[in-house]
Order: sequence, then C-alpha cells, then structure tokens
Amino acid sequence: DYTGSEITTTHAIKLLNPLQKYQQLYSCYNNLGIIYKELGDYDKALNYHEQALDYLRRSSRKNALEPITLNNIGVVYKNQGNYKEAVAKYEEARRKNNLYAKDPEWEATFKDNIAYARFKMDNTKALPEMFLEALQMRDSLNDVPGMVTSNLHLSEYYKTYQDTATALKYARKAYGLAASSGNSGDLLTSLRELSQLENSEKSAAYLNDYIKISDSLQRVERRLRDKFARIRFESAELELKNEELKQWLKISRTAAFAVLAFSGLLFIIILQQNRNRRLSLERMRQRVNEEIYNLLLNQQNKVDEGRRQERKRISEELHDGVLGKLFGARLLLSGLNTKSDKKSIEARTKHIEELQEIETEIRGVSHELNAEKIINKAGFITLVVNVLETHSKIGKFTFSKKGDDTIDWETVSGKIKANLYRIIQEAIQNINKYAKAKNVDIEFKKENNMLSVIIVDDGVGFDVKKKKSGIGIKNMGSRVAGFNGKLVVESFRNKGTKIKIIVPLN
Repeated sequence: DYTGSEITTTHAIKLLNPLQKYQQLYSCYNNLGIIYKELGDYDKALNYHEQALDYLRRSSRKNALEPITLNNIGVVYKNQGNYKEAVAKYEEARRKNNLYAKDPEWEATFKDNIAYARFKMDNTKALPEMFLEALQMRDSLNDVPGMVTSNLHLSEYYKTYQDTATALKYARKAYGLAASSGNSGDLLTSLRELSQLENSEKSAAYLNDYIKISDSLQRVERRLRDKFARIRFESAELELKNEELKQWLKISRTAAFAVLAFSGLLFIIILQQNRNRRLSLERMRQRVNEEIYNLLLNQQNKVDEGRRQERKRISEELHDGVLGKLFGARLLLSGLNTKSDKKSIEARTKHIEELQEIETEIRGVSHELNAEKIINKAGFITLVVNVLETHSKIGKFTFSKKGDDTIDWETVSGKIKANLYRIIQEAIQNINKYAKAKNVDIEFKKENNMLSVIIVDDGVGFDVKKKKSGIGIKNMGSRVAGFNGKLVVESFRNKGTKIKIIVPLN
C-alpha cells in the first residue's frame, strides 16, 4: 500500500522535524525514496534518498548505514537507465563499507550491482567473473535472496550473448531458490525469465504460473489495501471524535474564563485611557512650554532689535549731525587762522586740535555703538541661563556654562534656537525629576559648520535601552530630526548622564 505508506511516513516527518530526530527522519526519507522508486518516479526517489543521506550524516549511525543508502541511490539510477551514475554510487558504497562496516553480505551486493550496471553499459571487462564472485560469496553466506538475484543476472548476461543453455541453467537455479524461500517477487521474476528462455510448451506453462501467482498477489494486495483503508477510516473517525471533544473542552474553557477575560479587558481599557490622558496632558504641557519659549524669544528679540535700532540711531546722529557741525566749525576756524598775528594763530590752532580730538573720539564711539559683537549673544544664551538658574534652585544643583565665542547666534535660525531651548529645558527638567544630580554642565561648541550642545550631570543615571521609548527622549529625538540633527544619549547606573545634540547650521 504505497499510498498509505507515503501518508503515514509524511505524517511522521511532520512530528519528527521539530524534535531533530535525525535517525528516524533518515528512515522516513529513505522509505519515501523506496516508495517512489517502486512507483517509477525516479526523480522524486533520488530527491528523497539525498535528503535521507543528509539526515543520516547528522546522526550517530552514519558509518553503518551510509553504504546502504548510497546503494539505494545507485539502484534508482540503474532503474532510470543512468548506469554510469549507478556504478559511481555502487563503488562509493563499496568503499564506505570496506572502510567502516566491512559487511560481507553487502560487499557481495555491491559487487553484483557494479557488475550488472557495467553489463548494461556493454562494459564486459571482468565479466562474468564479478557475477560469479558475488554468487560464490552469497552462497557461502547462505544469502538466498542474494543468490536468486545473482543467478537471474547471470541468466540475463548469457541470454544477451546468445548462450541460451547457460542462461537457462542459471534461470532454473534462481527459480528453485525462489520457490523454496517462498519469495513471491523473486519467484515471479524467475518465471518471467524462464518463459523467455524455454521452448514454447514449457514457456507457456511458466507464463501461466506467472499469471496465476501475479493474480494471487494482486488479490492479497487488494485485501491489504482494503484493510489499511478501513484502519485509516476508523482512525479518521476517532480523530474526528477527538477533535469534537477538544472543541467542546475549548468552548467550556472559553465560557469559564469569559468573565475573567472581560474584567481584564475592562481593566486594560481603563488603564489605557488613563495613560492616554496623561500623554495628552504631557503633550499639552510641552506645547504650552514651547509657546512660552517662543514668547520669551520674541520678547528678547524685540528688546535686542530695540537696542540695535537705538544704537544705529545714535550712531547716525553722531556721524551725520554732530560730526558734520564740528567739521564745519573746524573749517571756519581754519579760515580765520589767516590772520597774521601770532596770538590769534596760536589760539585758533589750539581750538582746531581740540576739535580734531573730539571728532576722533565721537567717531570711535559711533563705530563701537554700531559694532555687531556687542549684541550677538544676548537673547538665546540669556534664556538658557534663566532656565538653569530657575531649576538649579529647585533641584539644588550647581551649574556651569561654557560658550564658544565663534558662534554667531544672530545667524542661527529661530527654529533651531527654539528647538534647542526646548530640548535643554526638557533635559534640565528630567535632571530635576530623576537624576538627583549635584552638578550640571552645559557647553556650546561649533566645528565645521556644526553646532553641538553637550549637557552632562553626575546623577544616578538610567538604562538607555529601557528608557529609549520614553516620551521625553522621543520628543528630543523628534525635535533634533526636524532639522537633520543627531541626538546621542549616554548613561550608566550611578555614573550620570551625557546628552549631546549635533545640529547642522547650513
């Protein structure tokens, strides 16, 4: 029952695969290879035998069984008509057997199989000697099935080379051995061989016996198939009943735990609602803080703008008004200096020098008032310092600020400054809430058109992997990503925390 055997074997493979039972998996795939060889599907047979060999090589019985599997592959190639590959596999099997198992019965089998494949390739070198050596070995081992095969191969060999008498002798020996052993398969093969070699009357008798035995075997096979089919049907019914019982138990358990599940679900919903409410409040707080910062920044910008306008106005007034008048007075005095008396000349010269000194002094003041260096840093840094001062009083920590004089805050975009302020504010708030720090350092750097802000505390630290999904760090990362920046957070338990924000200024 090849179909039933295939179904059972496939089911066994599904059960054995997760368990990594390599020896049992080898047996299953080897069986599938034999099934498909008997069904004539040689490509599938080869595939399953190769898989069997792969599992065997991972098992503990590799050395003992590998020659047998290689021989099985050779038989498939032989049935396929690929005698060259068959010889290669038989010879490999023979080498493995001589190296590990040293089984004389299998040595005889390999030798006979090699001889038969060479014979089918018309390579008669060392033939029929190899057939005879294999037969002699099998006879000494009393291997009756092997002796039947050897005699049948010799009969076919001599029949091919027109030695009918010798062929008939070996066919009769095969028939006698098969009949005495009760092996139906060997008996049928022997009868078919004899029916082709004997004269017409005996040939008909052998052929008639062949048909009778074949019909009898088919009836037995049908009964066995029916029996297996009945067993499968009854097994299927039992499985169906078991499945129904499982379903009933499943429904019962579901009903028993329904109230508990509903209660758990309700609890989760309430918990999630509370969590969502907290998140909503946190987002609202962040928006309010951002709006406050923007208002502070706008206010500071207006103050800075007022200062700039006032300085510019004073500068223009000094330059265009006062300096103009002084210059005119100097020219007037220069004209009056044409008087020739010594006293007038000395007095006017003195006044002219004084006016020149005043002009130089006013020009210097004008240039200083108009210089951008005075007003570049005030707004943003002032807000950051205010945050540090406010939170240091609450958290009772000391802080230090280091700035880079090459940073021109006026040229940094408002968006970058707003987000940096918010990130710094979030970091300082977290230090107050969780870090228990005594010292906080903040540093601003500029390198290759990249602005870096580094915040370091000596607090208790935290596990970055666990807190990476926290809303605070997420918000910082989101803000930094908004202007193609980079956020690096380093922290270890009881070793403090370091936050580095890197922002491109272009």
